[in-house]
This record gives sequence, C-alpha cells and structure tokens, in this order.
Amino acid sequence: MAAMIEVKNLTYHYPEVAQPALDHISLTVEQGEWVAIVGHNGSGKSTLVRAIDGLVDFSEGEVTVAGIKLTPDSVWDVRKQIGMVFQNPDNQFVGATVADDVAFGLENAGIPRDKMIQKVDAALKQVDMAAFSDREPSRLSGGQKQRVALAGIIAMNPSIIVLDEATSMLDPHGRQTVMDVITKLRQSEKAPTIISITHDLDEAARAQRLIVVNDGQQLATGKPAEIFANEALLASSGLAQPFSTRLARSLAQQGSVHPDHYLSDTEMEDWLWQSHLTM
Repeated sequence: MAAMIEVKNLTYHYPEVAQPALDHISLTVEQGEWVAIVGHNGSGKSTLVRAIDGLVDFSEGEVTVAGIKLTPDSVWDVRKQIGMVFQNPDNQFVGATVADDVAFGLENAGIPRDKMIQKVDAALKQVDMAAFSDREPSRLSGGQKQRVALAGIIAMNPSIIVLDEATSMLDPHGRQTVMDVITKLRQSEKAPTIISITHDLDEAARAQRLIVVNDGQQLATGKPAEIFANEALLASSGLAQPFSTRLARSLAQQGSVHPDHYLSDTEMEDWLWQSHLTM
C-alpha cells in the first residue's frame, strides 16, 4: 500500500523547555490504515499530530502527507487532507443547529447549496444523527456532540481523520458509539486513514497498529497484541495493560486455563462464557 503519511527525523522544542517535545521521530502510516498513537499525558503524541497538520513549526525533520511535502507554502494543501476531531466537542461548534454546524466547512469551501445539503444529510446518517439535524448542539449528550463533530469532518471527505483524545471526556457509552462510527467508516469502499491519539489501551486495541510514544520519542510500533504482551514496555511508558490482559494474567496465577494471546474485552467475555459452558 502507498504511504499516506511519512515523518522523518521530526524534532520540536517548546520555547524555554529543554526537553524536546518531539525527539527525532520517524514513522510511516499507510493509506487506509488505522493507527493508534499511545502514551501518557505529555508524552508528545498530540504534538506529533499537530506537527503533521502544520500547527507546530518543527525545527528539524520532514513531513509528507498524501505525497505533499509540508512547507509554509503547502501547509493549506496538507490541511485539506486532514480532518481533526478534538477532545472537547463544545469547542468545535459554530452552528445554531446540528445541520448548520456540519455544513460550516462545506460553506467555507464554496460547495453549492444543493450538493452541500446532500453531503450534510449523508454525513449525519453515517453517524446516526440525522434525526437531530434541527437540534441545538448544546442540547446533545457528550457522545452525540462528538458524533456531530465527526460528521462535520466526514462531510469534507478528508483522506485522513485524526481523533485527538476525542473520547477522553465521554462516558463508556459515548466512547463506544464514537468508536462504532469509526469502525463503520473503516468498512466503507474508500476507507480514510485513521489516527487515534489516546492513552486508553482498550480503545487503542481496535486499531490495526500501535505507535508507543514517550518523552517525545517513538519507543515501539506493532500490532496491539504484540504491544500489550510487552509489560515492561507499557510500564516504562506509563501505560496500564488492558483489562482483558490483566484478567488473563490473574486467571493464570489462579491456575485456570486462559488464552495464550491477547483478547479484546468482548473476545474475553465470549471466551469466559464458552469456558464456563465446557466446565
């Protein structure tokens, strides 16, 4: 597959801070891939995606997005490829209604009204919010607000969608609904490249690949099962193992038969149920 994002030797210092926020990071994200960048708060993961989007003026290195090398002259062309959903959806709303808010980016892009209406309707249907098109955003739940924010990105049809701690302020139900929307997007014919920024490993487990960042450095990359099995790596990164991994270890310590590979929470639930039936 073709590379959608290429980062080479990326380095950035915040003013008057000795420790680099990004320290010679190099990575590649393939077209259509779902990658989760994980690390504790302050590890550099959000700074990394902001650098890719041209929001951080890095001092050293090179970023290429969809074949476009990021420069001061090309930054707006790069940003057209990326849609970002941030932590607090309230900070993203600009419209008086849900439909108005989703239409905001399309209006700025000069999309004709008839096509704009079609795109807004289609985007709201994708996130199961069509019934709320005339609702005021302030009257929505946290999960609904984040789905509307995501609809605004979907309507613009970017090549890359970045979720920057987009579910960290949501309750478990809201978090699940947003992740379900991303899973549906991944199943579409022209699936966008997805980058999730999170410290929640249960959420990151849904990605195809993880990149572990700590103190501005990339420590490791691999499939979720590979990363979750490395207890020393997670501990050194300030990350806790997912619940299902901790449960499997506890079962092993009690002498119970347990899976010898990583299972998601749902898979662990199914395994426990099957094990109970065969006892």
